[in-house]
Amino acid sequence: MSKSEIVSRRGSVKVEEGKLVKVDVKIGNEMIEELKVHGDFFLEPANGIKQIEDQFEELELPIENKNELLNDLEELNVRTIGFEFEDLFKAVEEAVKND
Repeated sequence: MSKSEIVSRRGSVKVEEGKLVKVDVKIGNEMIEELKVHGDFFLEPANGIKQIEDQFEELELPIENKNELLNDLEELNVRTIGFEFEDLFKAVEEAVKND
């Protein structure tokens, strides 16, 4: 992939409770340009998805600060129901692993 090229990738993780966490990732300039999270889970508040997605945008690849990212996600005022942030991270890793 050239530095200016934007590619789209998908990743997913099925968690123990049977919920599915899916991500669509746009990658460009060796970083995550955009992340969309979807699946069969719930968030409180429901509009918290944007806060979560924003935490991943402009992260350089490969992601080397996993623990810091997970801590930042935990500090958001968003409660996940049906998955953990670690599950989301695994889905993102799957999406970007072929870079």
